[in-house]
Amino acid sequence: MKAYKLIIPILLFSFFSRMTMAQDKSPISIERFLQEAEISHMNGVALCILGKDQIRNYRLKKYAILTYSRYLSTNKKLKEIAKKKKFDLPELLPDQVIDAEELSAAEIEMNEDDRLVKLKHTFDLSYLQMVIEDNQAAIEFYDIASLSTDEDIKSYSVEMLPIIKKNLNEALKFTSQLIAKQ
Repeated sequence: MKAYKLIIPILLFSFFSRMTMAQDKSPISIERFLQEAEISHMNGVALCILGKDQIRNYRLKKYAILTYSRYLSTNKKLKEIAKKKKFDLPELLPDQVIDAEELSAAEIEMNEDDRLVKLKHTFDLSYLQMVIEDNQAAIEFYDIASLSTDEDIKSYSVEMLPIIKKNLNEALKFTSQLIAKQ
């Protein structure tokens, strides 16, 4: 229950941060980049944790766990950049929310057959919608940040784009299968 007390405010904040990330196309400062990138990571981690506990579709739950792992690994790199730039970032939710056993069980790559399932549970559908919206906003943000003159920001953004696009494409495949079956 303690994790949910942290997750709900983060998800509410997610809505407002998506709006600001996508609307402001001005050159990005190092501080703004680090803050918004960390907010994006926090949103993603919160969604994954909530999804792990609430999603009923096994394959979608596996997707949430894999995505969680991606956020944690890329966040370590973001923390290194922040430290180099002498900028403090808030801590993500605890690393142990999804344990190593769950992660290793989910790390087997999903194949097309894994997505050929009908999603019936309302939360599962809402989860996918939030994931798609967050990833689309993150892609816009990292596209802008990849034009930065700061090499660390540029490098990190270029590295993040394929990861976020992979997350988005996997989520879209779930929804396309759902639409095809209706």
